[in-house]
Amino acid sequence: MTPFDATRLRVSAIQALLCSQTAPDALVCILGLDSRYSSEAEELFCFLFPSIRKAEPSAQLDDDIIDDVVIAIKSDSIHIYCNPLNYRLLLPYICGLSGLIVHCLSDIEYEDCDFAEEFKINSFVRMLQGCNEIGIPHRVANHHGTHFDKFDIEKWPLIQAYAMDDFRSGGFFTLVHHVVDCSSLLSSIYGQLDPISMKKLLSTDMVQLAQHWQAMCSVISTETKGKPMGKVLISRLFEPLSTYYDYGMIKYAGMHRVKKPFLLCGSDTRGCISYGEKGDVRTHISPDCLHMVVQAVSPGAPLSCSRTYFFVPDFSPDSVADHADIECNEDARLLSDLYNRTISAVNLAMEVFSSSLSSQQAEQAALSCIKPLLVERNFSQVNIQFSLEAYDCLGCLLETKDGENQSAVNVAGVIISDIPSLLERGSNLGAVMYSDCFVLSTVVVLNEETGKKEDKTEMVNLTANIPQFRCFLAAEAARVYCGSDRAWLLSGEDKCWGPLLMHGKQVTLAGTARNSYMSGELVVRTGGIAFLPEFGLPVKIPKAKMRAMELYDGDKANELAVLVITATPCIVANIPLSLRNENNLLFIAFRPKTNAYRALFNQVASTTHKLASLSTQQQEVYDHLVDCLLGAKSVQEANPRFFSSLNLNWHLHRNPILSCHLDVIMGSISSEKSFRKPLKTHEKVLVTIVTGIPASNKETVAKCIVEFSSENTRWVVYSGTKHVLPSTGLHFSIKKCQDFLTSAVRSHHSTIDGKALQVLLLLPDLTDICTVVRTIEGHPEPAVAAALAIGSVTTAVDPAATFLCNRVVVPSFPEVLASGWVNVIVITNTSATAPVKLVSRLLHEICPLASQIFADGGRLSESKDLDVILSEAVFSETCNLQARYFSRPDWRGGSRISADIGQAAETGVISASIHW
Repeated sequence: MTPFDATRLRVSAIQALLCSQTAPDALVCILGLDSRYSSEAEELFCFLFPSIRKAEPSAQLDDDIIDDVVIAIKSDSIHIYCNPLNYRLLLPYICGLSGLIVHCLSDIEYEDCDFAEEFKINSFVRMLQGCNEIGIPHRVANHHGTHFDKFDIEKWPLIQAYAMDDFRSGGFFTLVHHVVDCSSLLSSIYGQLDPISMKKLLSTDMVQLAQHWQAMCSVISTETKGKPMGKVLISRLFEPLSTYYDYGMIKYAGMHRVKKPFLLCGSDTRGCISYGEKGDVRTHISPDCLHMVVQAVSPGAPLSCSRTYFFVPDFSPDSVADHADIECNEDARLLSDLYNRTISAVNLAMEVFSSSLSSQQAEQAALSCIKPLLVERNFSQVNIQFSLEAYDCLGCLLETKDGENQSAVNVAGVIISDIPSLLERGSNLGAVMYSDCFVLSTVVVLNEETGKKEDKTEMVNLTANIPQFRCFLAAEAARVYCGSDRAWLLSGEDKCWGPLLMHGKQVTLAGTARNSYMSGELVVRTGGIAFLPEFGLPVKIPKAKMRAMELYDGDKANELAVLVITATPCIVANIPLSLRNENNLLFIAFRPKTNAYRALFNQVASTTHKLASLSTQQQEVYDHLVDCLLGAKSVQEANPRFFSSLNLNWHLHRNPILSCHLDVIMGSISSEKSFRKPLKTHEKVLVTIVTGIPASNKETVAKCIVEFSSENTRWVVYSGTKHVLPSTGLHFSIKKCQDFLTSAVRSHHSTIDGKALQVLLLLPDLTDICTVVRTIEGHPEPAVAAALAIGSVTTAVDPAATFLCNRVVVPSFPEVLASGWVNVIVITNTSATAPVKLVSRLLHEICPLASQIFADGGRLSESKDLDVILSEAVFSETCNLQARYFSRPDWRGGSRISADIGQAAETGVISASIHW
């Protein structure tokens, strides 16, 4: 998302609020010294222009120069005062805003300090003409300050200057205008989870949460291995998460948070249901503790997740050497089994909610996953608690309504509590808990064949990368279970397991369930394999319990290689619960360029059958392992469809998108296959559109295009300027244009001369390209519409005719040159007196996808330039298609176009006003 897209989204959101009858007429943001460095104004400024303070040009400017900005947002326009220095900084953010009026001096004028100050005050007065009620942010969102006193605003330097007689403002600011605090109005906007806040959530908050979670796991591993369980302090284990939360909440003092982090062990895990009420909680882990429940919460953000981890294994490793089988604790197996059910229940609930938007249906689905096991074991006293909550991007709880997809982070969780012990009658094992954060994005899709609309929802699990399973063996268990086993596995030849073939590190063992993988070392002997995980017991698979072990590497160098093991059913008791599956499949993944990868191909691959391809299920697991292990993909990189949907969702505002267009933008199909049935070359009629701003020599551009035609091309030209309707002042006739196209297509299809037909539409100045495109693609005769294809749109611009005064561009300039609608910009004046560099940069920011061609007087002479203009497919490219939906979301689902449209302003009036 570009800086302009981000600013356009957020300005539009504020303008939508200002359309309410109870909203103020304008919202004012005054930065820097002029508002006595108002922190609330700074917050609004950073909200409107995300990351502008971190932009490279800002490092070259003093803060006082950057802060020389005044913004007035109205329901249908936005006024911005700035200086010529920070104008360059603001330009990428504001370039194409609809209704934008920039108050900015030239570089030479700005050198006169007194004149510059007078210009600022005059601009401020002009911004607010006709406005009765003015909104000014006074309190930072979610912070409780003193009562708003409008006379505090009168202390601001710019507000004081407003009252000076020289500027004819009418008197004191707070007497001329009714000033209100708009903080509560803005707080609802600040909390919305738009694509910008989502990016911050993933790049900052999620990264920090994952880092502190990993730090907690490292502390637990160190503490449990180095001390007897009875001497391990729970507060020490919890320190990384508690410190992260407590210090992070300092700047959010006064904010009420529903969720808080905790770590509970053993039977104390029952307290996870009502955590926060101080009770009798152990300070040390009990020696016989089986598990713990931990919840992490991100301060100032909606992210949270909970997991259940274990201190004893949930499986019995296969016997090795002289060791007897290690029997798994029945209570540990019960807890692990129930925890596995909570994971399945939460995943199912998220899927059901994403399709139904019904929390009740999601809860029923989650309970249906767990209750059969409880009935089977006759656990009538066990409690199940399901929760599905929604939070805004600041972490404030929102009211949820079925059937409504809010812009929020959803948290789904399941707690199973009061679990009875199987070993000690009457004893309570506590609870197991699991929760994840997920976000939904819904796009309205219009079926072009049936005309029906339907919602298409995408989902992303934000906390999917937080490990679901962990087993931290206590010091005693680690010595008994792991010490001698590891030495034996790496020793010389053994009579049962045979000689050592390979030993490799940085290997991953996985089952078929997503996120069920674990990292560690691999030992391969002729009689079987053993996997030594970072946490927990070794997983040993004798050759006798393997039905097959096959190698797959995608037939490519430096690709992830996997050993696909199909085990016998008797292996179930000897592998962790998280790896078990119906088909008894295990995957051992080797990253390329590691010692284990090289050892695999040098010592094992020659004796292992190699797979040419994988089954559907195996391929899904392989693709997931590639996403997780290669390139360390972020949530955003691993879920491109969701984030494409999220961008569309916020730009479309419930306007529909054609189903074929959705597939193109999502990357399912190419743009060439999406729009219409393929036609033979002689049947296709290519349309080239040429327009421009006043005095831009677009006629010369059009003439050069036609003269460049090849022998195998026949041109017909529609000059929209010849169809002016003087009585109405309208300058483009939709009906006349469609009649012309009908005649051209029919004539072409009836002529058999082997030549291709190209239509050039020469449009009046400042014609709305969107309406012209709808005129062509929405032609009333389907056969004609199917034959027409828009190749490119070219706009002519004269830099000397771009500005009316200062930085105020001609009316409708950003709209006429909106990204995606224009493919080529011909700059027709490169003289020294014209602001060529300034206009060229402005055009690049407004329409970054368009090519710029410099041709004095519109005289095109370079064949390469004409080749760009005569492109047959640039208008239909995916990037341009997406940009069209972003800039004009209603272009496909809008009302029926009228028979004629007019210009935004009279060309003669504009031409008379232009000066530099």
